[in-house]
Amino acid sequence: MRGGWKALLLLAALIPIFGSAEDFPLSELKAGQRGFAITAGPGNHLEHFPVEVLALQENDRLGFPLALIRAEGDFINRSGGIAAGMSGSPVYLQREGHNALLGAIAYTFPNSDHRLALVTPIGAMRGVLDRRVTDPFGGANLEGLDAPVPVATPLLFTGIGTREISFLRALLRESPLEFLPIQAGGVAEAEERFHLEPGSPISVQLVRGDVTVAAVGTVTTIEGGEVLAFGHPLLGTGRVSFVLSPASVLHIVPSDRVPFKLVNSGTTVLGSIVQDRPAALAGEVGTPPDLLPVTLVLSGGRGTVTTHFEIVHDERFYGPLLAAATQQVLDKTWNQISGGTSEVAWEITFETGDRLTVLEQTSDPDDLAVATAKLAAEPLLILGRNPFEAPDLEHISISVRYEEARRVAEIVHVRAETPTVEPGEAVVVFVRLQPFREEARVEEVRITLPKELKGEVELTFRAGEDDEDNEGEPEVDDEVLSFGELLVAMRNNVQASELVVEVEIGDEPLRLERIPFPFLLEGRETLRIEVQEVDTNGEEELPMGEEQ
Repeated sequence: MRGGWKALLLLAALIPIFGSAEDFPLSELKAGQRGFAITAGPGNHLEHFPVEVLALQENDRLGFPLALIRAEGDFINRSGGIAAGMSGSPVYLQREGHNALLGAIAYTFPNSDHRLALVTPIGAMRGVLDRRVTDPFGGANLEGLDAPVPVATPLLFTGIGTREISFLRALLRESPLEFLPIQAGGVAEAEERFHLEPGSPISVQLVRGDVTVAAVGTVTTIEGGEVLAFGHPLLGTGRVSFVLSPASVLHIVPSDRVPFKLVNSGTTVLGSIVQDRPAALAGEVGTPPDLLPVTLVLSGGRGTVTTHFEIVHDERFYGPLLAAATQQVLDKTWNQISGGTSEVAWEITFETGDRLTVLEQTSDPDDLAVATAKLAAEPLLILGRNPFEAPDLEHISISVRYEEARRVAEIVHVRAETPTVEPGEAVVVFVRLQPFREEARVEEVRITLPKELKGEVELTFRAGEDDEDNEGEPEVDDEVLSFGELLVAMRNNVQASELVVEVEIGDEPLRLERIPFPFLLEGRETLRIEVQEVDTNGEEELPMGEEQ
């Protein structure tokens, strides 16, 4: 490190940063300028490290330019370069004897020098709140470098694993953000000594309580209760209401792939993240986040466990966050990855006081936790995607009963007691089932036929979740034309443990029966029967033109 930079860092440590630095004009930015950046190290100690401006880059995709810098110094060398969790670390340059804020470290080149980073200019970040236009400046040739990506963001989980990341990827859409799943071991220590200031670590929580899902980044600036951080999007979903909370840096782990901050998430609510935009996350100190409380009860071979947590109260996030939290709790409670069967019951309370109750089952030969988590999200996905009105939810209660046994049976054959019946008469059908690794069993069912059915009729016997028309979508009864009808249809959803009997009239299937079974059913079979009227003498009517 050059001697001049040592003096600059000493000056940086002496000059107050909080709310006092002016913005560095991009029109004055030149290659070779030197400055420093600030980020939290172990124990949340604010580390100052030198940076040098290498180039300027226009970025048509983002809509604002970026500055290429190289970070140096002992701290960066010990860390192994720019680490995951440093997103938002403020970068300052000297201007007229003062520290001027250039912007936030936001992008790196994963397969190149870990000391290189791109800085989102502070003007673009302020535009997230006030939409001010950033100053234009000349382009640069970055030939030879990999395509830049946002600094990897640590995503914290409580529990025993980080498999839940797969559900959250549905929220990323086209975002280039890379999550780095990290197991959180507890809450931030000494939160009473936490100071929200440029360079301090923050936890942006999507789920909080007995379950935590949180992203970690760094504060760039805080002025008048408004916080700017990260320098890139989290989920990129625009106006949001995420929890703004402290974080505690335990250690910085060097890595050839990407160094990362090992961090714990805090419990104190500092405010809300209110904007999630390409240039930054913007937050408001003291503004409470909008959260939806969830109670999850698991019952099974390891007893009953009740978990309370809150998720972001935004219909776009209901399904993925609930799935991630459910899997997290089931993984922690069951403490194994294996197949089995589960039954899920929901009670969803609306702000109007109305309640929606739903019951469904699922089974999986390899990973019951994933299958159950997907199922737990389904009613929330339906509500969140409905075209009628916003679902104003007040509380969600989910009860999951699970077992290691695969309680499933395949429909292998159906046979009618008699191949000919009268219109409107009940036909007795024997359904042969093959339970998983048990002896086959035959169940007798009675199907009442509509009076208008005549001639040769084909009946379909299928599993409740085997609906070819829905193509993987959760099945609800009948055509839905309003939000009220949707709730009724969800209450009457066809369950996986039900045998559905249908007959096709015209081009539309008509459901005749829904029969519950002690198994989750699989497959479908068809049965042809003859529906004929009889004459008054009790003899069958013959087709016209035939003699007795």
